[in-house]
Amino acid sequence: MTRYLLAFLFGLCSITASAQFEQPPYLRFPTLPPLQLLLGDSTTIITKDSLPKGKGVLVLFFSTSCHHCQATTEELVAYRDSLPDITLVLATFASVEDMNAFRKTYGTDKLPHTFVGKDIHFLLPPFYGIQNLPFLAYYNRKGDFVELLNGPMKVPQLMDRIRELERTRK
Repeated sequence: MTRYLLAFLFGLCSITASAQFEQPPYLRFPTLPPLQLLLGDSTTIITKDSLPKGKGVLVLFFSTSCHHCQATTEELVAYRDSLPDITLVLATFASVEDMNAFRKTYGTDKLPHTFVGKDIHFLLPPFYGIQNLPFLAYYNRKGDFVELLNGPMKVPQLMDRIRELERTRK
C-alpha cells in the first residue's frame, strides 16, 4: 500500500513539475541576442558587438514573401526621415539572393543605420518564439530588452511608441 501511495505522489509531483511553464529565452536573457547575420555581399557577418553603441535597436524579423513584412518595410522607407535615432536590424531566414531582391525592391538601403541580413544559424525564431511576421523587438540604448512591438501597428505609431519607451527609460 505504501508503495502505491509513493508511486501516486511521485506521479502527482511529476505532473505538477511538467506543468510549470518556462519563460522564453528573450525574457530569461533580456539583452540583445548573439546575432550573426550574413549581409547581402555573402561575406560580411554582423554581430551584436559590431552594431553601433549607444543607440536603441529595433530587431525586425521578416520573410521576403510576407505581405505584411513588405508593407511594413515600405512604410519604414517612406518615413525614413522621421525615424528616431535607432539601429534597425532586419533579419530573415530567406536565401541571400531573395534577401537582396527584397532589399532592392523595397529600398532598404535608403534606411539610416540599417542592417539587413540572413539569420544564418536560425537563432531568432526559437529565441523569441516567433509565430507571426513581421516580428519586432525593441532594445534600449544599453542593449536591454524593452518590449515586443507586434500586432497591427503602423510605422508612425511604432516610432511614437519607441520614442515614448526611450523617454521613460532614460
